[in-house]
Amino acid sequence: NARCYTTLTKFKSEPLDSCDKNLVNTKSGETVGDYLCGQVRRWLKNDDDFKANGKDNIKIPFYYSQCGEDWTPVTDGPTGALYTDEELCCSPDGLFRRSDGSDYTKECPEKK
Repeated sequence: NARCYTTLTKFKSEPLDSCDKNLVNTKSGETVGDYLCGQVRRWLKNDDDFKANGKDNIKIPFYYSQCGEDWTPVTDGPTGALYTDEELCCSPDGLFRRSDGSDYTKECPEKK
């Protein structure tokens, strides 16, 4: 748990519109948020509310598993489970958006 916490502390504060390569976005061809929203869409593609409105304010916790054991929340002890600093908001198309309407990176520059 301590190693997971140390590894994920930097990642948790990265903006979800980041194009940088990281633990989730291994190719840097799309934003972290777009990748995660694509997963949300994959699971909710038949949900009428998602198809109409997307999904907002999704808290993203971090979990780990080792040697086939159950998934366990990554914690720092006194403050509890570790979450991303920014909540995930997804359009019905499975793309990241900010629910407050603020600007964000919509496309990553193409790799040369």
